Amino acid sequence: WPKNITLDQLSKVRVLHKAAKELKQHIEKHFLTAVPEGISINVGYHHRPSLQRMHLHLISNDFDSEHMKTKKHRDSFQTDFFVKMERFEKLVRDNHEKNVKM
Repeated sequence: WPKNITLDQLSKVRVLHKAAKELKQHIEKHFLTAVPEGISINVGYHHRPSLQRMHLHLISNDFDSEHMKTKKHRDSFQTDFFVKMERFEKLVRDNHEKNVKM
């Protein structure tokens, strides 16, 4: 998944991520005021995506939803399978360097 992203495409991912962070701040400011302390929004990507198209996830860290039906689904957001932007970028760069050396 990160191995399919080129360095040129990474700049587009950064734009998408910046917009997601702004949306996260808006949600936390306007919608999480009545939520218990410690609840926040995470922004990230699945290490191996479930969809073909590039996408990211904005998800609350309480995982209290009828849509979180299985342990496998919850784990996809609570383990190393869920990648934050910094790690995603590193995976892309590491893959690019590996391919340049080949």
